[in-house]
Amino acid sequence: YEICACLVGSEMCIRDRPYIAAHTHPSGLTFSPSDIRRFALRENMRMLTAVGNDGTVYAIEKTAPFDRSGLLALFRDSEIRLAAAKDPKELQEIMQQLLKEAKQYGANFYAGRDR
Repeated sequence: YEICACLVGSEMCIRDRPYIAAHTHPSGLTFSPSDIRRFALRENMRMLTAVGNDGTVYAIEKTAPFDRSGLLALFRDSEIRLAAAKDPKELQEIMQQLLKEAKQYGANFYAGRDR
C-alpha cells in the first residue's frame, strides 16, 4: 500500500491504487456515519483507521465480498436512529452496533488499545 499524506474526506484521498487512510479522533470515539460513508464510496480505500486521544485504535477494512450498496443502505436505513440519539454515548452505542452489522456486507471492524 502507498503511504501518503491527505485529509480524510478530501479530494486528495481519491487514489487510483489501493490505500489505507488514517486519521485522529481527539474525542476518543469510534467512526462517525460520514467516516463510514467516505470509506464505502472510495473504491480504492481498503482500510480506514482512527486513533483516539486515549490510545484506542479503530479500523474498518473491506474484504473480498465487500458490498458497497449494502453497507450504504445499512447506514442510510439507520439515519433516523442516529439523528434521534440523545447524547454522544447513545450515538456511539448505535454506531458500535452498526459497525458489527457491517460484517455481513464484507466490512470488518476492529477496536482496541494497549493497556
